[in-house]
Amino acid sequence: MPRDERVLVVLVASPSDLEAERARLEDIVRELNLTWSRTLGLRLELVRWETHGYPGVGRDPQDVLNRELTETPDIFIGMMWGRYGTPTGRAGSGTEEEFSRALARYRTDPTAVRIMFYFKDAPIAPSAIDPDQIGRVQKFQASLGSEGTLYWKFGALDEFERLLRLHLARQIQEFVGDRDTHRPVTLPATVPAATKADDVDELGLLDFLDQVDEYFGSLNEITGRIASETTSLGQRMQERTREMNDATAESHGQVGRREARALIEKAAGDMDQFVARMKTEIPLFRDTLRKGADSAARAALMGAAMATEDRKQVREARSGLASFRDALASAHGSTDSFRASVQGLPRMTAVLNRAKRETAAVLQEVVDSLEEGRRTVSETIRALDVLLGDEHDA
Repeated sequence: MPRDERVLVVLVASPSDLEAERARLEDIVRELNLTWSRTLGLRLELVRWETHGYPGVGRDPQDVLNRELTETPDIFIGMMWGRYGTPTGRAGSGTEEEFSRALARYRTDPTAVRIMFYFKDAPIAPSAIDPDQIGRVQKFQASLGSEGTLYWKFGALDEFERLLRLHLARQIQEFVGDRDTHRPVTLPATVPAATKADDVDELGLLDFLDQVDEYFGSLNEITGRIASETTSLGQRMQERTREMNDATAESHGQVGRREARALIEKAAGDMDQFVARMKTEIPLFRDTLRKGADSAARAALMGAAMATEDRKQVREARSGLASFRDALASAHGSTDSFRASVQGLPRMTAVLNRAKRETAAVLQEVVDSLEEGRRTVSETIRALDVLLGDEHDA
């Protein structure tokens, strides 16, 4: 039986150093289309030069693409990292030109196109560093305004996926709401581990909100354990320092190398234990964050029209997430300070130097994970705000 289906054109533009992100974007759109096409009557068509361009003649390659990619995008997704791109004669790069075209449409009619821009904030291989290109990227980023309103930063490919899912969910909320603000939307979900495979009932808004509470509650516990372990290591380091000071006082400043080495190796052992625990907690943190963000994105698509009780549940979820976001910011600051203090420890023995290096490295992973968590939770809050029809400073 024929059915109506609205197609939203998504144009992606980026320089050549973001191939992995472009491929992941294609995977996400393909997966989301399987979910949305039947239930929402909506499908995303991803337009990329790799798939929609063909050989042609023009003033420059971008001029050819401008004529070939004739579809007017409903959503523009731009990405940059270490390369700005090649000047086109009309703009500093093809990505800039495509962004400028989308921005001009937006300024004429803010409902004509949604703009999403991402900057990858990750180390670049020394051989790939081009100071001029990086400088142009930074100048362009500064021209866009503040983070979280006109652009977003991401560190790893998985974080890019989490942000993109949440942001696409927000865009679809608006498109569905524009089409019919009174019809509730139901969405089939990937069956979670706790659900039997033969359970044919579709999950609804409250089910997904329960998952949000569960996953972000687990994240809160993981963050608490990380903070507790970090504090404990700091206390043990202070204890080792006192032991060294006591030994120095008792020996009138003549601590033997053997005794000093024994105390230093105890400190190194403390660090090794901390590193081992974090190697377990960090992957768990990131995996739970991914699941929580996915559940939040699905909850955000449950419909613009909600019962009063449903709205209350969403507000409660938002309140809990706002408190967790603040806790993540606090943990990030204290952990980063502790990482700096570990890096500043004196070089005493090879054992201590190795332990110090590994501890500082894992603390940097913790800091990065906490910042990823803060950004993801902030975007989750914004997705819930759209669901509520509210505007908050997330």
